[in-house]
Amino acid sequence: MSKAGVASTSGSSGNLGPGFDYLGMALDLRTTATAILSEEWDIVSGDPSGMVRQAAGLVTDTPLSIDLKSNIPMGKGLGSSAACITSTMAAAMLATGQVLDRDRIVAAGFEMESHYDNVAASVYGGIVVCSPQGYVRSLELHDSLVVLLAVPDETLSTQQARLALPGDIALGAAARTSARTVFLVEGLRTGDLELLREVGQDELHEPHRIRMRPIIGKVISAARSSGAGAAAMSGAGPAVLAFTDAENRQSVSDGMLKALGGAGEILELSLGEGLRVEPGGAS
Repeated sequence: MSKAGVASTSGSSGNLGPGFDYLGMALDLRTTATAILSEEWDIVSGDPSGMVRQAAGLVTDTPLSIDLKSNIPMGKGLGSSAACITSTMAAAMLATGQVLDRDRIVAAGFEMESHYDNVAASVYGGIVVCSPQGYVRSLELHDSLVVLLAVPDETLSTQQARLALPGDIALGAAARTSARTVFLVEGLRTGDLELLREVGQDELHEPHRIRMRPIIGKVISAARSSGAGAAAMSGAGPAVLAFTDAENRQSVSDGMLKALGGAGEILELSLGEGLRVEPGGAS
């Protein structure tokens, strides 16, 4: 029997507000890929965009049969495509007897995604910051913080969300974004809600995307007014991420749920662990 490579990676939230394209957080949602040596390429779970085949082809020329299973909602800004890409690469490497190289997977994932935040979080887990050159460093999340996610029924494709962004930004907005990012990272590290509240509203990407999906702005405002330390779009949206504490957990959850107007759900998630080799390989 052919050896199967079975690996899973995490869903993720990119940006976290002002950390556009360079901050990412892995979520406790996963995509699992199974790859088996085959006479010809066969994407069992379907591959209408060709993304799975492309991802596998970046790490091997050997034909594989690949099947993916996921509990990451698609079109919500939760890193479903990054998890698909990275889990496929990992499973393909295992099936073809290669050393599982996380750095190579992240670099190849960037080649497909054109930004590091989701693929790095998907592979390494936790909260990560990525340099423009692809260096990845893990950041801390204080254990007092609660992560709430509002997931509207609406969807928004990353491609559409990218097209809404301006080509240039004002110097003042860039300077304010630098300050916001520092407050965000330090607030997440210390669990200080007052620091997180100073992050405020992102100016780089969120206003343009909120115009496409006004529900995003409503949920962010509701989270902040209900006691969240910080609230931001998850990736390209329309899901919204809120950081709060145990004391404010229920009020923030209730506030975001009310803002959804019955058209969505609230999830409380822990940090995702990143790339994991799963049982199920056979020889």
